[in-house]
Amino acid sequence: MKVKAAIHIGRIAVCIPSALLFALIPIAGCSSGASIDEGTTSTPVSSTLRGKAMGGQYPVTGAEIQLYAAGSTGYGAGAQALLAPALTTGADGGFTITTSDYSCPSSSVPTYLVATGGDPGLGSNNPAIALIAALGPCGALNSIPYVVINEVTTVASVWAATPFFAPGAQIGTSATNSQGLSNAFASAGNIVSIATGTSPGAHIPAGATAPTAKIYTLANILASCVNSTGS
Repeated sequence: MKVKAAIHIGRIAVCIPSALLFALIPIAGCSSGASIDEGTTSTPVSSTLRGKAMGGQYPVTGAEIQLYAAGSTGYGAGAQALLAPALTTGADGGFTITTSDYSCPSSSVPTYLVATGGDPGLGSNNPAIALIAALGPCGALNSIPYVVINEVTTVASVWAATPFFAPGAQIGTSATNSQGLSNAFASAGNIVSIATGTSPGAHIPAGATAPTAKIYTLANILASCVNSTGS
């Protein structure tokens, strides 16, 4: 009997062979679910973040885009939604997050994008779509030229953040392990380029080899779900 693991994002769970998921690189950690933390302290930032939500080679129109700041109150807990209201992708899957749309809880807190729902080119909404892209420190968002959020960025982000991940798009760490979470986001950036939605990333260390074939295998599995009616 083949054992499968479930990747949870938002309201869906995608079952994939455990051998494929955990063959990327061995990791260990724990996580638990929690509600969104509204936060109390904000620091305005100046940036315009543009991007596109894609399902394979097709834009996802009408998808909800939310920018999150990772939590610091526990593993898989305390993530803060920064956009109120959330944005919606256009006919080309594109979106633009401007300066006035959000404020950073701190400049160093890791941030990530989540796209849910939308039409993957079939003429109807697929409510089961859930894609994610790990971005990096909130204070550095103005240095990101473009973001493609797709199945490849989802596989890389979920793998890298597994010890800190919980259902409901919750990524968080303990108050004493902020460096561990930052390292996880850096790992995601090494194995995938958010500017192109492809693997490996532009800053993979010299001599390192990304498990690109395995990443694309998992991405293709997710694509078959994304480019569907959700059934």
